[in-house]
Amino acid sequence: MKKVLLIIATVFVFHSCSVNLLVDFRPVAEAGYAMFGGVPERNFYSDIEIRDSLELVRQFDLKGSHSNTSVTAGNGLIFTGDLSGRIYAFDVETGKSYGYKKYDGEISIAPALIGRRIYFVVNKRNEPNSTLVTFDFFDGKEINKYDLNGSVKSELLILNNRIVAVDNEGAVYNFNTAGYVEWSFDTKQKQNSHPSSDGKIIAWGTNEGKLIIFSAEQKKIVDSFSADTSVTSGTAIDNNIIYFGDAAGNLYAYNYPQKKLLWKINTGAKIVNFPVQNDSLVISGNLKGMIYAVCKNSGKLKWSLQIDGLINATPLMTKNILLQPDLNKKMYLIDVANGAIRKTVIYEGRAKLSPVYYRDYIIAGSDRGIIYLYNYKRGG
Repeated sequence: MKKVLLIIATVFVFHSCSVNLLVDFRPVAEAGYAMFGGVPERNFYSDIEIRDSLELVRQFDLKGSHSNTSVTAGNGLIFTGDLSGRIYAFDVETGKSYGYKKYDGEISIAPALIGRRIYFVVNKRNEPNSTLVTFDFFDGKEINKYDLNGSVKSELLILNNRIVAVDNEGAVYNFNTAGYVEWSFDTKQKQNSHPSSDGKIIAWGTNEGKLIIFSAEQKKIVDSFSADTSVTSGTAIDNNIIYFGDAAGNLYAYNYPQKKLLWKINTGAKIVNFPVQNDSLVISGNLKGMIYAVCKNSGKLKWSLQIDGLINATPLMTKNILLQPDLNKKMYLIDVANGAIRKTVIYEGRAKLSPVYYRDYIIAGSDRGIIYLYNYKRGG
């Protein structure tokens, strides 16, 4: 197995003070990557073809490590947080650092981006509460800080130009663009899943093994489905079907308008990342390092692959390649058609961030707060 040749063009280290998170606002007409998964449905597919190798264009060394989340991006800027409580911004084309803002706690999920404002959650250390911060990066000022009674370790949603958060106790909050709660609903069901939405419903799983179907319009639970055990993965929605995994390693496809389980397949170990998909396949990995590609229509296995490290980061799927990070300091380039490993990127630390495609770059990250910016067209 060949290693990818990595050419380091530039390394940037953030040394600026906590008060300097201020950028030149340049509104552009682009969708960007405004939340984890890009869209509320959580779609980790990009319609590009990747060569066998990646060329490293730029590297950023932050001051703290990451959890298993991703960066967000828009207006030519990349935003990311770290577990030391810092939120950062930098220019994707020039590598310019716009500094960071430091908070007391940890930022363990991806920021969300609406216009010139970023929204991020600071979870208090050793306390079961958190704060949603609304920050205007053009003015370099906080708009609002809203304290919540529960920890929010589930990825944020942008829904109808609003921020939706689900805390670990099972309460769902809808925030306006100023960062104030417009409405909330407490399901009283603890959860460690991640929500998704198709604009009509919000779906997430609970520790008791319930898939919650919540109507954002009616502001109530309209359906639920009982999994075999705790729902531990993120959820993803496509064409009225919710894909998710549980602690026993089951991957599910549930049609919520029909209230019908379409299929279930067991992968052999706990699933904690998000299922990823194209038109014909759903792919999911587990904590034993097994990757399963399942036919969406039939639920039959197309291929499986064992890799060296456990999988808790969500991959990026393209036309031909799956980019899968693992905790054994690698990111695999896997052939989507047959599961063959085409190349392997090796890091000094554990691969932590889910890869993101933005403006012809692949953005990934490893332990100790390192972010990598790759050119996927010139590699190999």
